[in-house]
Amino acid sequence: MAKDGKEYVAFVADRLVRYIETPAEERRRMRRDARSRREPFLARWFGWALYGWLMQLRARRAAGASAAEETAANAAAVETSAVEPAAEPAAET
Repeated sequence: MAKDGKEYVAFVADRLVRYIETPAEERRRMRRDARSRREPFLARWFGWALYGWLMQLRARRAAGASAAEETAANAAAVETSAVEPAAEPAAET
């Protein structure tokens, strides 16, 4: 282990000097590049399955059909495709 943290102080001083000597535009570019290489937040925390489902949901909403409209359209399709029940037999008198 380093005596009295001399190595750590040297490391921090080196990083500070390197940061100060780097132009601001280059630091911004490096941060932008690092962010672009990172996975999306939802994928990192919850996995790709949830992220894929969310992407599909957003695509449907962007196409103009909301979830309520889709549900109503699906219900209407089920009602029209259902076979009509047979007529009740005539009552005998």
